[in-house]
Amino acid sequence: MRRTLHITLVTLSLALLLGATVAAALGADGRKTITVGYGFGIDTNDGADMLGFSNLHRSGIDVKLKELGSPDAAIAALDHGDVQLAKLSSSRALPAIGQGAPIRLVLAADTLHDDLILARPGIKGVADLRGKTLLVSSTRGSSFALAHALLVKAGIPDSAVKFAALRDSEDRVIALQNGRADASVLDTVDWQRLALAGGYTVLGRVLDLEPRSPSSVWAVSPAFIRDDQSEVQKIVTALFKGYQRAYTRPGKTAFVRRANRGPLSGSDPRIAGRAYDWYVKHRYWPRPGAILTPAAYDAVTAWWHDHGILDNPAPPFATAWDLSFWRTAERSYRKR
Repeated sequence: MRRTLHITLVTLSLALLLGATVAAALGADGRKTITVGYGFGIDTNDGADMLGFSNLHRSGIDVKLKELGSPDAAIAALDHGDVQLAKLSSSRALPAIGQGAPIRLVLAADTLHDDLILARPGIKGVADLRGKTLLVSSTRGSSFALAHALLVKAGIPDSAVKFAALRDSEDRVIALQNGRADASVLDTVDWQRLALAGGYTVLGRVLDLEPRSPSSVWAVSPAFIRDDQSEVQKIVTALFKGYQRAYTRPGKTAFVRRANRGPLSGSDPRIAGRAYDWYVKHRYWPRPGAILTPAAYDAVTAWWHDHGILDNPAPPFATAWDLSFWRTAERSYRKR
């Protein structure tokens, strides 16, 4: 059965229709401040973003972060000019663009989906999931698509498994630990939480099933591009250079320190370093020479459509993406 992801159409705001500007605010000290919205909460894997924002700060632009609660809220905030930059999941941004949301994607925030299915001790393979409970974040969307694709690959019908939905990843971890579920879709950080205990088995990963592509992207409004193209370029360049620093030893130190003081505060301090090592091994953040191509875009969006992540075909590549800022950022980095 096709599982669909329904996106609420974000309509054009009066401000955009009237040509209002969405430029960064200018403080009394002459420094600019941009507001950056996160479509979901700020998490461990967002630590590399902060290296980019540090670059912006050194160039005279301060950053105010806002957790907006949902991709739809982030898109609306871009449209209204409440934020100048937003981080969104690709699978939520593209349907919105296809329905007319006024946003352009300018940089990948990562290069792959890191979700996986982890099984409790005693379950060694996908075949062992028959009659068992498998947790997903929702019975529609990417986590269910991962579970469905893994079952199909093993020749197991969805009906042979009991699906249960828990949106919060931490709740899924607790359920798996306490024996209330037999397997769960988790991300890399939560996998590392349980890997330290030992005995858990990775049954499959998104990166082994779907074409590689960004799971999260940076978006701006066309109005921001129109009103201050140089500012957009400065932001994208700072972020791209921050991602390159994330691959260095000082970058690791900063990433791990922030994680252990923030999202992973109170957790085993080894988790941050183990997650970081996995990100680096799999080149999680954008690297030079890895700009998204139309062919890669078409491949992954076709996969998403076939697996019910996208209800309708994705918008054309050129409608969704403006790669000019990413290309310029890469050239600037290579010339350093």
